[in-house]
Amino acid sequence: LPDEKLSLHADRTRLTQAFMNLLNNAAKYMDRGGCIKVIAQRTGNDVLVTVKDTGIGIPADRLQSVFELFSQVETALSRSRGGLGIGLSLTQRLVEMHGGTVLARSEGTGLGSEFEVRLPLTPETPSDLSPPPSQTLGVGRILPSQALRILIVDDNQVACATLVSLLEL
Repeated sequence: LPDEKLSLHADRTRLTQAFMNLLNNAAKYMDRGGCIKVIAQRTGNDVLVTVKDTGIGIPADRLQSVFELFSQVETALSRSRGGLGIGLSLTQRLVEMHGGTVLARSEGTGLGSEFEVRLPLTPETPSDLSPPPSQTLGVGRILPSQALRILIVDDNQVACATLVSLLEL
């Protein structure tokens, strides 16, 4: 991690979900004893977070399609544990909604993969660090007549169960 504090104007829950998708994939598609490295650094007006693993890697001809909805690399299907192939697509969309980008790199099958997430930093002036009151989301009670129905979709059952628990609270 960088020595300095880095501020983002972001939805913590959604970015957590994006990074959890990357970390879960890294762990899922790696043999026992493998290594996952997460590095965060400032690059100009952005924060660059790299998630690098020593897993099964991604063939060069599939690098451009890993972010497509329902996409899974053939060599990864046996490890998908019933996953739908939406995690990376969702990650890309969440990062883009925050004004960022996500890129995939791999030297090929068996050589691990690297995902690079770049997000814009918030200007470091006190007035810019908190949103105006009109943009602050309030927390209120939902009356039984206002009950919400929420569909949770994730290829990780533990992540789904955790999100269900959080939403029920």
